[in-house]
Amino acid sequence: GGDTVVVIGAGGIGTGAIQGARINGAAQIVAVDPVEFKQKSALQFGATHTAATAADAVDLVRDLTHGVMADAVVVSPSLISSDDVRDALKLTRKGGTCVLTGMTSQTTRSIKFELQDFVLMNKTLAGTVFGSCNPKADVARLAGLYKTGQLLLDEMITKRYHLDDINDAYTDLLNGEIIRGVIDFGVE
Repeated sequence: GGDTVVVIGAGGIGTGAIQGARINGAAQIVAVDPVEFKQKSALQFGATHTAATAADAVDLVRDLTHGVMADAVVVSPSLISSDDVRDALKLTRKGGTCVLTGMTSQTTRSIKFELQDFVLMNKTLAGTVFGSCNPKADVARLAGLYKTGQLLLDEMITKRYHLDDINDAYTDLLNGEIIRGVIDFGVE
């Protein structure tokens, strides 16, 4: 079968990662998010399992993989903390890859993690912005996936807002009540 992928944070970026894993044939996709609405939403986009925390996901992934752990872990919370990276590396198998897709707070300059485990287990830690996309090649591919119904973009829009309600949109985002919100100039 395909890979086991864990996505930590099932907001807009995480939901995109879940779909990417599904489209690319992952056999098991575990979405980790403390917000129950986002866990349920993740299942609609291709997650096969959910967990509220990375700690909860460790036992689940261990069971799913017979102790091997995840081939890839995508870390996409609103802000990445040292704990997020440590937890993600625990979920990453020997020779696996952990990808950081979010930002840290402006005061976070470095993190601590188990270097010996990282080196001895031959893990890869990478950072990315926009999935390291090559727009010339990838935008056409993504448009094709959208056109054929494989990439669900419209479904990611949880709520549409009038421009005057932009502060409500931001509050909903911070409260984890939406996957993606859109300012719609046609909304009355």
